[in-house]
Amino acid sequence: MLDIANRLLNEEKVSLSGVILAGGKNRRMGGSHKALLPFHQEKLVHRQIRRLKQVCTEIILVTNDPKTFLPLVDSDVRIITDYYSGKGPLGGMHAGLSLANHVNVWLIGCDMPFISPQAAKLTSMIGFIPCTASTIRDVST
Repeated sequence: MLDIANRLLNEEKVSLSGVILAGGKNRRMGGSHKALLPFHQEKLVHRQIRRLKQVCTEIILVTNDPKTFLPLVDSDVRIITDYYSGKGPLGGMHAGLSLANHVNVWLIGCDMPFISPQAAKLTSMIGFIPCTASTIRDVST
């Protein structure tokens, strides 16, 4: 089993969309975005994008404040907003899954600094990521 895992991890990127949820009102942070907090000499969002780029061929940032992130991220990161605002993380998940170009999606919160690209790659390659764009339901009701 370890031989298979090592071989998979040494291959190139997989058809995987990486979605970062960076919305919300940030009330507990005094209005500051959690994604912009420093972590080991870089912003959380930069760390996540760097880690996602190790395995994902597409990166999407879902936020209710795109103007804040436009000057901070590369042009290859797609910045989108919720279709249905005020629905919390489910609204962001819906938007990210709806606009993802790949069936397999690695969806993370903006405040998760210890994401594992290796685990995401293995999971997507052996088929354990259950959410696909075809299973999205309308969250507006």
